[in-house]
Amino acid sequence: MTKVLPTGDGSKNGIRSPEFMKEHDLDFKLGVKVENVDTRRKQIILKSGEELSYDKLCIATGGRPKPLQVPGSDANNVFMIRSAKDQLAIKEAAASKKNIVVLGGSFIASESAASLKFKYKDETQVHLVTRQENPMETVLGKEVSSILKAEHEKNGVQIHSKSSIKEIKKDGSGNVSAVVLENG
Repeated sequence: MTKVLPTGDGSKNGIRSPEFMKEHDLDFKLGVKVENVDTRRKQIILKSGEELSYDKLCIATGGRPKPLQVPGSDANNVFMIRSAKDQLAIKEAAASKKNIVVLGGSFIASESAASLKFKYKDETQVHLVTRQENPMETVLGKEVSSILKAEHEKNGVQIHSKSSIKEIKKDGSGNVSAVVLENG
């Protein structure tokens, strides 16, 4: 969804069709709970009691964004991206903004900042606020993440390292008017 954040429709990037799954010999079960994984027997036991055998197992649980807990985080145009609906709301809001702030040093935040800057170029200032020195530093390490940071900066994304959002100021309509960082 983040690749198409300002341009596309994230709902088109959903789960593959049942035909695709069958053609590639993939068993896909949505909305079921796993009780146990027996790696010795290569079996998964579902909450329903059903047992599934596997040759190779990929556990992809996904993640959940941590809601921002600062004054003003309830502003109308503060978003978290978790779904295609969120992506479309961000796309709509970003289209008319001159300044966009993306919070986080993760892959999703980094890709969101890059795609927004690519779409809006010099029309919009894109700021990436990260607690780390470089975006994705905890995953990529200092050397590789510094290359990513330099690429962002070369493309016009303004990086605010070793910082976080302290406060979001709102205008009379309840929209963001300014973002105050912990380090100024």
